[in-house]
Amino acid sequence: MGGVVGIPIGVAILPLINTQVFKAILGGFLVIWCPAMLLARRLPRITRGGRLADAVVGGLGGVMGGLGGFTGTVPTLWCTLRGLPKDEQRAIIQNFNLSALMVTMAVYLSKGLVTREVLPLFAVVAPAMLIPTLLGSRLYVGISEAQFRQLVLALLTGSGVALLASSIPALLRPMSS
Repeated sequence: MGGVVGIPIGVAILPLINTQVFKAILGGFLVIWCPAMLLARRLPRITRGGRLADAVVGGLGGVMGGLGGFTGTVPTLWCTLRGLPKDEQRAIIQNFNLSALMVTMAVYLSKGLVTREVLPLFAVVAPAMLIPTLLGSRLYVGISEAQFRQLVLALLTGSGVALLASSIPALLRPMSS
């Protein structure tokens, strides 16, 4: 439910923010935080907060979804810090992402943010999402809890690098003019 509340907030904030700055901040956070979690001998375990904390994290995931489809970033890190087993993490994140991204798309459509010009891009996006999903499903079965954590954090780090790589040149461009 937190995600459902957060999505409209993220969509409302979207036109008010500099997307390049947002990408740089999120990318920087992921590039610093995820390797720190990877290198930690023992991750701190968050055991307090219960459903209220989970709802707040879901709300942040919803806001991130409304801002740019990043629904799973905060909940994934949260599940890792909660120390949940990989099967439970996967069930939570997959279901949260699927439902939050469907709601996000519905809100985007209702606000007119998805135009006809964008629709052909789905022909590129669909295989780009489907192929890694299928490969990940096969890989998941044969990996341990530790390998799962390492893979999740490495992929989030890679996402951070990609966000930084796409935002930093755009942020530096006005300064060099």
